[in-house]
Amino acid sequence: KGVNGDMIQPAPKPVQTSVGKKKGVDEARKSLICLMTSNRPLCEKLRGILAPEDFCDEFYITMVRSVYNALDNDRPIIAANIASSFEDAEQQQRAAQIFIMQMRFDSPEELYKAAFDQIKLVKESCIDEKINKCSDPALINALIKEKRNITELLRAKL
Repeated sequence: KGVNGDMIQPAPKPVQTSVGKKKGVDEARKSLICLMTSNRPLCEKLRGILAPEDFCDEFYITMVRSVYNALDNDRPIIAANIASSFEDAEQQQRAAQIFIMQMRFDSPEELYKAAFDQIKLVKESCIDEKINKCSDPALINALIKEKRNITELLRAKL
């Protein structure tokens, strides 16, 4: 009860708008690409978990394909090479901005926890996009099942 004997209501929880969620997913995509380019062992591990198509945006898909291409050819993962995979100067600039991000972790556990959370967000968002575009009930059910299993998949592989 308040000072005047009034009942105090808890503050309402903020509702995440689709714009807010989209921004969060976009930030997770950027962070994952930054992590992949700065930590080759993590990138090699993510390769078995995260497909380029899981990024559900052609810009990020192109970037991840460039990263995986460097892995496939046993080349260093160089940010400038990834950014130059785009012909358009605006997209090159957009890609270069991702590599400016500074990410520091106090322990490997903290790094893997951050990667886990970001992968989960990216994969769930991609599945949600597929569900929203799908009209086949069987495929929708399969996607829902896949979404439910993301956490177990990540725990087993990360």
